[in-house]
Amino acid sequence: MRARLFLLPSIAVLLLLGAMAAACGGGGADDADDGEPAGEGYFRRVESLTADVDERSRALSDQWREDIASLGSEEERLALSRDFYGELFSLSREFQDGLEDIEPPEEVADVHDEFMQVADDFFGAWADIAGRLEDAESDAELNAIIGDAEFLAAGQRLVEACTTLEGVAADMGVDIDLACAA
Repeated sequence: MRARLFLLPSIAVLLLLGAMAAACGGGGADDADDGEPAGEGYFRRVESLTADVDERSRALSDQWREDIASLGSEEERLALSRDFYGELFSLSREFQDGLEDIEPPEEVADVHDEFMQVADDFFGAWADIAGRLEDAESDAELNAIIGDAEFLAAGQRLVEACTTLEGVAADMGVDIDLACAA
């Protein structure tokens, strides 16, 4: 039952990382006019990156679930969960670093910039809880940290910004699934 307690916040973090990845694709002025809708190349790169982070996040989660099910003590579960969340934090940092290199096409620059602001807020909230996870002394305390209202609100704003970006793609005639709220 205790493994299930960790599962809900973990799923929330994975969803947030998927949403974060949705706006982390390359982009920029290299979207050539080759008959595709404006910005399609940008959105296709975003979609590809989303699939990559989703795959990596799910692999981490699957391994964590498998490993935690075999652990008996709270101390072992805490150590494993700290490592798991640390790896998720590292994954989010990779994307944060990548965001600095993105130059979206002009057609989506405003919505992309809005997403970047929301993403920066999320990264700040994630950095805050990542630091607090090391000090968790019980399953309940770790769950409370992951369930922090400010962190979850920042994640919800990120999902909404991702959904907006996905909607802009649809309005431009680009059919993609950024897995904003997978």
